Amino acid sequence: MRVSTGEQRLGPQAQRESLKRWCAGNRIRLVAVFTDDGVSGGTAMEQRPGLIAALKDIRNLRAAVLLVARRDRLARERWLG
Repeated sequence: MRVSTGEQRLGPQAQRESLKRWCAGNRIRLVAVFTDDGVSGGTAMEQRPGLIAALKDIRNLRAAVLLVARRDRLARERWLG
């Protein structure tokens, strides 16, 4: 999860609930939630400890999928291609 300001419509609680609903509806177990609070989507990956931790878990096979509530919660469009 990524939230650059506390006043966004898709704040941390809304993102968490969205992820939980999707997982429940698809019979997928939500293993962990990683958050980068107060971080812009254009921020360099090195400054995103939550994203770095999530990617490490994927590499270590503790998690198989990186799930985000919306693409723009991962990064800005220019980074996603």
